[in-house]
Order: sequence, then C-alpha cells, then structure tokens
Amino acid sequence: MTFQFFLSKNSGLQKNIHLRITDNQQNKIYNFRTDLVISEENWDKEKQRPCNIYLKKYKLLNAKLDRIKRKQQDILTIKKQVTKKFSDVKYHAK
Repeated sequence: MTFQFFLSKNSGLQKNIHLRITDNQQNKIYNFRTDLVISEENWDKEKQRPCNIYLKKYKLLNAKLDRIKRKQQDILTIKKQVTKKFSDVKYHAK
C-alpha cells in the first residue's frame, strides 16, 4: 500500500492537498481531498511535504499530514479485517 500526497490542479495561488492511496493487493486506488492548502512554491513534490518544515505553520501542516496518513492506514486495516471476517462466515441455507 502506498500513500502519496499531491496538490490539486486548480488555478489559484493556494492549492488543496490530496491523498492518493494505492492498494496493490486489491488493485484499487483511493483519492481523498483534504481541507489543507499550501502554495505550489512552498510544496516539495519529491518529498510530498512542505519545503520548510521548520516554520511553525508548515511544521503544523506536516504533523497534520502525518495524522491523516496514520488514520487512513488504520481505517483501511480495519476495513480489510471486517471484509475478511465477512468472507470467512459460512451461510447455511435451510
């Protein structure tokens, strides 16, 4: 499973930060839009993070991105467990 943060393609100065999760096992891609924004010149595309995480506002933004990533990992893990439990249940028709 890979997590990738990227900026929206809107034409404004501030871009929305999106999260793309690629699940190679199930061959699925999930895209999420966050309410977080940043200017393109302050975004490091390679690191998928703010350029300068030592500035207070970007340090907070970086922490929020980490929390989002962890929460999404937890949600997908729970979803897989529930799906597995349902697939393990055997129904007996009468």
